[in-house]
Amino acid sequence: MVAAEPGIETENGWRKSDWYRIIGPEYVELAFRFAHEADPEALLFYNDYDTESPAKRDLILELMRSLQRKGVPVHGVGHQAHLYSTYPEVGELERSIQAVGELGLRNQVTELDVSLRPRARAPMPERTPELLAAHAQRYRELFRMFRRNRQLIDAVVLWGVNDESSWLRAPDAPLLFSEFSPKPDFRAVIEEASAP
Repeated sequence: MVAAEPGIETENGWRKSDWYRIIGPEYVELAFRFAHEADPEALLFYNDYDTESPAKRDLILELMRSLQRKGVPVHGVGHQAHLYSTYPEVGELERSIQAVGELGLRNQVTELDVSLRPRARAPMPERTPELLAAHAQRYRELFRMFRRNRQLIDAVVLWGVNDESSWLRAPDAPLLFSEFSPKPDFRAVIEEASAP
């Protein structure tokens, strides 16, 4: 699924992928049914990006309700969470996590990273001490929210180990380590995760 996004052909909120063109939107339902048939014990998650966007959140929640009404085996939603230094508000991701939980489904944050850029396609800002401190604070706020909603979240997984191997490429620095040395981001996460 995809909310309105420049350059992506869609129909009723669905990306017109080959799967969609050949089978229609039922391909998601079929994928869950086939996966369950192959391994009835597997936990099955719908994983997507931009789940914190209100428009996309609504599409995903409607898809989950539809699958539940049909008795399709789905256990949760994965939030890829490729975020930016100032966008979106942490509260938007929290609302998505809580809305998924209200459906009785589990949440996992599956690809967390935080770009130094303030928003998508924004120019890379100068790497000042203030920017790096704000970046660490952004991670702190995210992990505070994860802790606040820990009963709804099974896992938080970062999308890489260090900045040098990030898909975002230098000069961006979205992860907790640089050349395997912990950054202030790492300390912020550890402090927040270990808070009482």
